[in-house]
Amino acid sequence: MRTASQFRARALTIHIDRARQRIAAMGWAAAGARAALTLAVLLVAAMALDAFAELPALIRVAAVVLAGVGFTLILIQGFLTTVKHRAPLAVARQIDQQTQARGEVVGGTDLLLNANAPSSALTAGLAAIAIERAARIASRSDPIRLVPASVVALPVFTLLAFLLVSLIASGFFPGLLSTQFVRFADPFGDHPPFSFIRFDVSPGSTTAVFGKSLDVDVTVSGGAVDRVELVSRFGEQQEAPLPMFQLQAGVWRATLTNLTTPGDYFVRAVSARSRHFGINILTKPRIEATEITVTPPDYAKRGAYQGAIPKEGIAALRGTKLEIRVASNRPLRSIELSSQDARARSVNANEADPHVAAATHLVTATQTLHVSVTDVQGQSSDETVDIPVKLVPDANPAAHLTQPMARSFATPDAKLIAEVHADDDYGVASINLYRSLNDSTPLPTPLDVPKDPALSRVDTHTVIDLAPLELKPGDVIKLFARAQDNDPAGSKGGASGVSVVSIISQAEFDDLLVQQKGIEAMQSRYDQASRRIEQLLKQIDDLQKNLQAADGASEASEETKNQLDALARDMKRQADEIDKIAAHPLPLELDKVLNPELTKLANAARTAASELSSTPSTSGEAKRSLEKAKEALGAGRKDLKQNAQDASEHLERILPLLQQQQEFIDLTRSQRDLADRMAAERNTRDASNDPRARQRLRELEQEQLKLSRRLDDLLDAISDAVKQLPEGDPNLEPLRTTARDFVGVVRASPAWSQMQDVLSATAALDGTTASTKAAAAAETLESFIGQCNGMGEQAGECLPKFNPSLASAMSKTASQLMGKGSGSGVGNGTLGSAGGASAAAGGSQQIGLYGSTPTMTPSSRSGNGGKSDRGGASDGRGTNAGDVSAGLNLPMELRGSGASDVPAPPQYRDRVGNYFRRVAEELGEGNPK
Repeated sequence: MRTASQFRARALTIHIDRARQRIAAMGWAAAGARAALTLAVLLVAAMALDAFAELPALIRVAAVVLAGVGFTLILIQGFLTTVKHRAPLAVARQIDQQTQARGEVVGGTDLLLNANAPSSALTAGLAAIAIERAARIASRSDPIRLVPASVVALPVFTLLAFLLVSLIASGFFPGLLSTQFVRFADPFGDHPPFSFIRFDVSPGSTTAVFGKSLDVDVTVSGGAVDRVELVSRFGEQQEAPLPMFQLQAGVWRATLTNLTTPGDYFVRAVSARSRHFGINILTKPRIEATEITVTPPDYAKRGAYQGAIPKEGIAALRGTKLEIRVASNRPLRSIELSSQDARARSVNANEADPHVAAATHLVTATQTLHVSVTDVQGQSSDETVDIPVKLVPDANPAAHLTQPMARSFATPDAKLIAEVHADDDYGVASINLYRSLNDSTPLPTPLDVPKDPALSRVDTHTVIDLAPLELKPGDVIKLFARAQDNDPAGSKGGASGVSVVSIISQAEFDDLLVQQKGIEAMQSRYDQASRRIEQLLKQIDDLQKNLQAADGASEASEETKNQLDALARDMKRQADEIDKIAAHPLPLELDKVLNPELTKLANAARTAASELSSTPSTSGEAKRSLEKAKEALGAGRKDLKQNAQDASEHLERILPLLQQQQEFIDLTRSQRDLADRMAAERNTRDASNDPRARQRLRELEQEQLKLSRRLDDLLDAISDAVKQLPEGDPNLEPLRTTARDFVGVVRASPAWSQMQDVLSATAALDGTTASTKAAAAAETLESFIGQCNGMGEQAGECLPKFNPSLASAMSKTASQLMGKGSGSGVGNGTLGSAGGASAAAGGSQQIGLYGSTPTMTPSSRSGNGGKSDRGGASDGRGTNAGDVSAGLNLPMELRGSGASDVPAPPQYRDRVGNYFRRVAEELGEGNPK
């Protein structure tokens, strides 16, 4: 059990310990508050200084360390002070002061601390009394009063006030506190100092291509700036400021060029800057540009192509050389070409520009080339360039025999112009003209072809004189051309179609010629004479303008006299030329009647020349002479137009309708003929099981199709001919009305639908229905024969109404041009049949005419759809002036399809033998084997 002295000692110890705890808690709290205040003051001061003047990282580190040292020192000092103040005797002394015990608590505490020291019983008793006394006094003490709260409150409130003031101050500078905190928390990090100005930098941290440029765009916000700089640093280089250019308000740009090493950059303006951005360099080679040179093989004779690679790829002949050039951002060591079946490497030897490499490839197949590069450090490009290469075959040449036409007629003494056009994709090496007589074996004749350089298109011709060949009417010459190309792998050839030249008599030739070119040749004679007079009238007008200002009484100048003499000589010369035209009338009745008008016109020109023959003495006499000459020429030209030109033009307008009348009658006869032949199939309701009947119906179907198209084209042609008739001519109105009515009733009739029914029935192999419908179509067309003749009658009646004195001649001429006998009337609606070659007039296919006639003069118009006549006087290739070639429409569809090896028929063998002997003599080859 504890003794009383022990209880008294325990009570004092408890009171002393309570006081010590209070002192320790308040002391340590006060020390922490003071230390925190010191830390805050030092840091805020450093941050404020850094905000106004950017401090180096080491200074910021030093400031942080200094604040930490101050914090530590204040904390240690407070700890030591607290330890000192909480010692037992120090606590007892404070209790003595609070209770005014005059050292009793200190004495009792001291005796308690030395209670274990050896002593006498009296001393121990007195000590126990003193300890008990100290315990009673200590019990009256208050630990809170012993160390009041103000000891801690003051530093804490001071710290809070400082922090509050700092926060309020930072509120006027948004972002200041966070910016400075980050800068001091990570002093060596890239944290720009606080500024109201903000930078939005693009592209920021990025990767650039080696050797290329980089555009840096900056958007500035938070304030206006008048200068922005881009500061960069690469490798060991110093920072280099670069002024930026303002693109627009708040937007700036600068360009970093030739980037070869990694680096960084930032943007600054006034006292603000952005953070640093890194630039990495992509050192792998990149294909920046490609160029290709395509060189065709030598035999192609084509220029090389140099330029960008076409999007659709390369189409080339076998043996074409491709040279691919690649430009890179890096110095290159080699270029690689690979395909599905091969791979090739070419070392770059381009000393002038190491960034460019080239490789060649010879085209041998269709493939895709993949192009890549390797730089001098052995790095290969990630991307490739794909070049599709298509191997194009060398096509066969094409030959076209344009003259003679596919169907031609010639007199035995004519000269043929054989005109050949040959085309090849790369070059024509040779052209041969093959000709045969009466289906004998064709023999070749080489034509002139340029050898160097080879041409992809060759136009050549030769003249074939038929006179030495002793041909007769009824003989048939077939010609075709064959061209060969210059392909070194093996020459290829192509042949033209066959032109069939039938030999006809001079009489048949004249008939065809009149039908083909009579009306336009006749018009050209009078047009030519009229143009000569127009030229003279223009010369007179020019002289009159020169004399207009001259005084009539003044003497005529020598120049005026010379001009009048020259004009008079020109008038006589033109009169002689017109007499030459009049000396060769055409074998047309109208031309015979009108030909004297040309003689009258020539006499008018001579009369005008006589007016100028006498030399005028004054300008007035010169003016009067010119006026009389002009009146004489004008009267002659007016008479020619009224009496000759207008008549031929009128005849030309109505002639197409006369021809179309005959063609409709021919079409009707053809439909009736088809219906008669189709009647043989009237009992064939289904020919699917009868091959012969099926074939016959297919052939009849094709004939019906051609007739239906021919009817439609004919009606369109009649409508077009009506439109060509001049408006307002009362003589032509009945013809116009009749022709329009005829087209309208035929189109409204069932003829077209009946022809279509025939086509449907033949397609269904129903001969019974086809026969019935074909007959119905023939009957419908025959019902319009009368109305068609009425159109011809109206055309014939227009002639006497136009000019009664020329009616007979115009009617006879129309009959001649229509291929009818001269005794047939035109206006009576009766169309005589034409025989021989002229029976073909009015068809759809052009023919050629080759021969000569003493009555034809060169025509100024074209007879071949706008092309100049081939083989005639207008050709200009050395043939005689009388040779004539013309295009004539014939309903013939036969075309030769190639050379024939059929032996000559017996009746022609002797003639063919003589023919080829003469051909061989022409070629200088001796007798053919």
